Amino acid sequence: TARRAWLYLAVTFAVTFFVASGPIAAQAAPAGTNSVKDWRAQVDALCTESNAAITQAYRAVTIGSDGEPLPAEFSTFMVTQLQPNFSQLVAAIKTTPAPKKIRPKVKMMVKKLNKTTLFISPTITKEEFLKSLTPAGQAAVGLGLTVCAQ
Repeated sequence: TARRAWLYLAVTFAVTFFVASGPIAAQAAPAGTNSVKDWRAQVDALCTESNAAITQAYRAVTIGSDGEPLPAEFSTFMVTQLQPNFSQLVAAIKTTPAPKKIRPKVKMMVKKLNKTTLFISPTITKEEFLKSLTPAGQAAVGLGLTVCAQ
């Protein structure tokens, strides 16, 4: 259905990105040097948690007879749920120490995800959101992330 398709896109494209700020922050690695493999596992775990929170919040959005979320509810979801989630995910990724050899790519991914976060507004459409998220997803793929890059 259209609702499931949107939910899948919202969740899987979300180098995502809430309500669980405490747990997300708690998963960030302690100071020190991570291997690339360890960093990927930690960041994908952050995205897994973020995706779960987004999925849960999206379930409350009413889907209209056209198969699309009601505009007012979608707007509320984007601004009160998704945007804070993304902000918290960006902060958590920033506090997860990345190995020196991938730091420039991590910074670029974070910059792109932050740009998407700032782009979210009460008037954003699904299509605009997904388009804005594509560069961050591509950056995640380039870093070998799996959950964050879906």
